[in-house]
Amino acid sequence: KGAVSALLKVLDLLHGGSATHGDLSPANVLVCASERLKLSDFGVARHTLFAKAPTVTGWNPWFAPRGYAGTPGDDVFFMGQLLAMLVAGDASRPFTRSEVGRLPCERRLRTIIQRSIGSAKDRYADAWEMLEALEGRDRRRVPKIRTLTGRLVAFARSEEHTSELQSH
Repeated sequence: KGAVSALLKVLDLLHGGSATHGDLSPANVLVCASERLKLSDFGVARHTLFAKAPTVTGWNPWFAPRGYAGTPGDDVFFMGQLLAMLVAGDASRPFTRSEVGRLPCERRLRTIIQRSIGSAKDRYADAWEMLEALEGRDRRRVPKIRTLTGRLVAFARSEEHTSELQSH
């Protein structure tokens, strides 16, 4: 769990910077000393700028979810698959949701994996949400605002703050 949490923290940093890895296959996760996992191969990593989806130029068809678009939710799918493979001790193929239901682990972990590899609309939005669930803090967070384009913005000042400023 600790090694997977560490990978999710790295992904959260990527997602927070408007980037996705895009190819979290077993071949791109290195197992190092002390059972530490390291993420490698950022060859298809993409940045989202100005709230526009990145242009996807390549992906691993063996491992990518249906409708792959290079989004943080797709990275979550990859992490769910990797977690299932680690629990099963089998990285020869992607897992289905029903196969995950039979994994030898606690029910909560199976539920997290199933949600991660489920349909795009039901998946965790990004690595942070999956990490929160894995660490037992499964709550919704307010999404980061990446642009104000198309949003109504209003500025207001409170009477309390105004009178405080006038007294100084």
